[in-house]
Amino acid sequence: MNTPTLTLSRRYHLLRQRNDTWRLLTAKRAPIILACAEQLFMSQNQTPTMDMAVQLLTNCFNEFIHDKELIDKDPHALAKQEWRDWLKRGLIIERNNEVFATDALQKAIYFIKGLEDDAIMTSTTSRLQTVQSEIEKAYIRLNPNQQEREQYLQKQINLLHQELANIKNGDFELLDTHSSKEMLQNIYELAMSLYHDFRRVEDSYRQMDKELREKVIREQYHRGQVIHTLLDYHDELISTPEGRVFQGFNYALQHNHIDELNHQIKQLVAYGISQNSLTPTQLFNLSTLISSLNKEASQVIRAKQNMEKDVRSFIQTGLATEHHRVGDLLNQIFKEALNIDWQDYSTKHTPSHLPPIAIELNKIASIERFLIHEYKTDDNHQLNLDNQSIDLNSVDSSFWQALDGLDRQDWFDKTKALLSHSDKPLSIADLHQQLPIPDNYDLEAIALWIEMACRTSSISDTYEYIILKRNTNHDELWQFKVPVIALQKHHFDELSLDDI
Repeated sequence: MNTPTLTLSRRYHLLRQRNDTWRLLTAKRAPIILACAEQLFMSQNQTPTMDMAVQLLTNCFNEFIHDKELIDKDPHALAKQEWRDWLKRGLIIERNNEVFATDALQKAIYFIKGLEDDAIMTSTTSRLQTVQSEIEKAYIRLNPNQQEREQYLQKQINLLHQELANIKNGDFELLDTHSSKEMLQNIYELAMSLYHDFRRVEDSYRQMDKELREKVIREQYHRGQVIHTLLDYHDELISTPEGRVFQGFNYALQHNHIDELNHQIKQLVAYGISQNSLTPTQLFNLSTLISSLNKEASQVIRAKQNMEKDVRSFIQTGLATEHHRVGDLLNQIFKEALNIDWQDYSTKHTPSHLPPIAIELNKIASIERFLIHEYKTDDNHQLNLDNQSIDLNSVDSSFWQALDGLDRQDWFDKTKALLSHSDKPLSIADLHQQLPIPDNYDLEAIALWIEMACRTSSISDTYEYIILKRNTNHDELWQFKVPVIALQKHHFDELSLDDI
């Protein structure tokens, strides 16, 4: 057999056994686990807990309870076992009962989403332009010929002057539809890859913390070596590609460049061509890119702070230990000094190996000179409870969008009015047919109907499916699996929204 082929196959075989992403994708319950992981880590604004993860996976397993090959034991016990196994393999990380996705898990999620997402395609034209542009940059920046570099820069200046003159005269064209779609799709693909870089930095900090702990335990590192190793780890991490990406984001954040970028993203998403080039989910992910990256950056900073906190605790503990050792040594010296006859002339004039350790202080007792004080920190954090004011006009639109919700009282009154004119019980499908659910409030409207049914004990154990159409450029159809209810007008004769 060909030697390079054999070597490559062995390497891939070893990678399949060790790579967490590959092992997850080939797992027997991979579709269910990936679906739960995407719901937990990609679709929620809060950090999920282990209890939430177990409950969600249990609910998914209950849907496949009849498949004995997948579910061979109690769903709840199986869900706990699955998360424990993937926790041991490093697919997720648990801290204070909160779970975090690693880069390996995110790679698996994006790989599956890439298989089913037709909106992001490999564009030959755009990639060719990117290659040409990068080759041109490399040719100039690596070229030692001063004359050629001057000619290139002068050419670029002339082109920019000509373009500026055309724009001032109103002579400019927008990109055509095909080129615009390619550009937006590439922007989205690159933007989503930033999550991988941030996650790799976080994983690197956690791995550094683990290795440093092991070295402290196994090799008995002293404090200076620990600090030196910590600084070396930090320098190595910053020199990696993902480390430079994270440092660049922090630099832009500190110099207010992110605000300008966020404004540009908002304007880009609002363009009509963007609405037709990307799906609503992709548009939402792109519009919330900066806030999501801020969240990822906070996780990285938290991992770094945890490592530095452990090192600081080790240093403080070692310092206190040395203080006690010095105190014990001094006590032994004082104890031996008490047994010496200081009145003896020969003893007082005997040469000593101990040099003077302090200047003469007659007014201070000698024992107080060696008093060992306990280590105290200066950390005295005070809560800032002052009122903070902000101009509402400067609040981002995403803040108001997050507060926008269904008017529950109005929806309750409309439902009650509809039931008063109906002589038969109405299900969710019947209610939706006569009272169309407003766009963007479908989940809240359906949830309120189910709450009303639960309050009046008019809900059954069977389910039905309803299909809702979103009024977007893509005319998306959403299917909801809801319980069958039977709401009647007499249920709400003496019932108000406050009772629900």
